[in-house]
Parts: sequence; C-alpha cells; structure tokens
Amino acid sequence: VLLSVFGCGVLNALMQHDDYNNSKAKSEIGEKADVTKPADDIWHGKEAVPEYKCETEVYQKDFVEKEKDSLDHKMESDMGSELDIFLVYYALLAEYERVMKDMSYTEEQWDSDVYDQVKRYIGKKQLYYCIKDLTGDGKPELILGVKRERELEILDTIYEAGYDPFIIYAYDGSGIRRAGISEEYIMTIYKNGVIGLISGGVDMHFMYKQIEENEVSAKSLDIIVERQIAREEPYYYKYKMENGEYVYGEYEELSEEEFYKIRNQYTAEKEELNWRPVDGFYFS
Repeated sequence: VLLSVFGCGVLNALMQHDDYNNSKAKSEIGEKADVTKPADDIWHGKEAVPEYKCETEVYQKDFVEKEKDSLDHKMESDMGSELDIFLVYYALLAEYERVMKDMSYTEEQWDSDVYDQVKRYIGKKQLYYCIKDLTGDGKPELILGVKRERELEILDTIYEAGYDPFIIYAYDGSGIRRAGISEEYIMTIYKNGVIGLISGGVDMHFMYKQIEENEVSAKSLDIIVERQIAREEPYYYKYKMENGEYVYGEYEELSEEEFYKIRNQYTAEKEELNWRPVDGFYFS
C-alpha cells in the first residue's frame, strides 16, 4: 500500500497491493488547492503532489500524538517516518469506519486492504482497534477486533469476555501488509509476537504463529490437535514440519503431557492491548 497524497489528503490515498492489478480509487474529500509543492521525504516521492485542504488535519495530528504516546518505547528512527506509519493506519481505519457506516459503499468499492470478514459485523458490532509494537522492534502493528460479551471455555482454558482480534496489519516502510488473520478461528495475541488460533469441532486445532522482529508476516510454529469423540479418550497429535512448512497428511502422536507442554510454551502470557473504538476517522 503506497501513501500517495500529501497531508490531510491521506484519507483519499490510492492504496494498492502488488497482488492487485487495479487500484480502487476513492472519492475525494476536501477541496484541492490551486498550487502544488514538492513532496516531503516522508512520502517517498520525487514528483510534486497536490496540496489538500480538509477538516481532518487536526484529527490526524491528535491521532498521531496519542498513538505515539501510547507505545511502550520510542520507535526506531531508521524504520521510516513515524508520521508515515500512523497516517497510513489512520487512512485504513477511516476506510474501515466507512465500510461499517456507509450503507451505500459497496464491497466492490472497498480498498483492497479491507479484510472481507468485516462483512459479518456490519450493522451488528462496533469495530475496535489498537496499535501495539508486538515484537519489540520499534515498528508498531495495527490490530482490529470486535468485543465479545460472554466468556468462552475451551478445554481447560476460560477466555473471559473481552475483545477478539481478527486481523493484524504491519508496515514495511512503504506500505501495509497483513501479518495475521483469524479466518474462522479464535485469535489470541501473546507476548513476543505469538499468535494463537483455535478451531472447534471433533478435531480441535491449536495453531501457533509468530511475527518476528523486522518482519511483516507471521511464520508458522506448530499445529497441535486434540481429537475428542464421545465416550472415547482424547487423542493428541501434531503436524510434522520440514523447512518451516507443514507436511500435510503426516502427523506425530503426542501424549497429553506433551500436548499441554507445547500449548503452554506459547501461551504463558497474553499481550496487553488497549482497545479503542474505530470512530472519528471517516468524514462523509
């Protein structure tokens, strides 16, 4: 995703992936000025770009300052502009807010970075976000989720009512990448960039991934499974891995003790996340 518009025109940026041949243009917010000026270095551009006038500049500044202050430690100076990261995240949050609130805004118009799972929440739930450096590398990630009102109990673990993340975005210096998605699973974020994903069913899968320092995608760590058939003793196994990839169809039997030892090594401590509603970013 490339941020291609200067200043408060960020909400109207054309955001594009290498995976997509066609970018989805956004309707312009604000009045285009008559003059242009050279692009600042933070925009990674060499050509002059239009200067925009709009009412959201003050909100962007407040957002940047608030999120910078909320980080556990100062961001690295050589990882790209701090302003760059936060304004790209601001633009994506504005897009999500529009998706949730503007009923005339069709899926075909959505930015390609919007995760289509959000469809199940439109008109039903409030979206929440947090910005957190999950790996300690000075590069904060953007996490989106929804609030769950009831607790869940899965095997021996009780998941208290709270927030369920469904996607994690990371910034690589030039654009946004999806670092992790929940798909149909329950996602939990643990310390050191570990992501836990749990599925239901007879074969209950526990998948663990990790976002490492200076990376924008999560690597696979383990998939372990508890098979529980009525009136039978549980059976535990794990997927085999070669060169960091799962070998599907090949499994290794586990004892109950081995099963819980693997789980516990990844889930010792949850990441503390400060959730805020996705509200006040999009202005129609």
